[in-house]
Amino acid sequence: MNLPEIIISVSQNSHGISRPYESIVLTLRRIIFIKDETDRLTKYQLKLGFMQIDQMYPYTTSNPVIITPYKFEEFTRE
Repeated sequence: MNLPEIIISVSQNSHGISRPYESIVLTLRRIIFIKDETDRLTKYQLKLGFMQIDQMYPYTTSNPVIITPYKFEEFTRE
């Protein structure tokens, strides 16, 4: 089964913030689920073409943005 894209957004409301805000966005692209079955063994695999996690807490950021190694190489290429 193939999925082109899934985006999960987490919104929250805190007592210290006057209105709800989007705190985390998880983006997954080119998702492939594979089931490999033999007589003795069944394997399940999940392959991701791209993964990005954005933390958008308004005060402090304790986790950096995470991207796949391929995209990181593209961003750091001179």
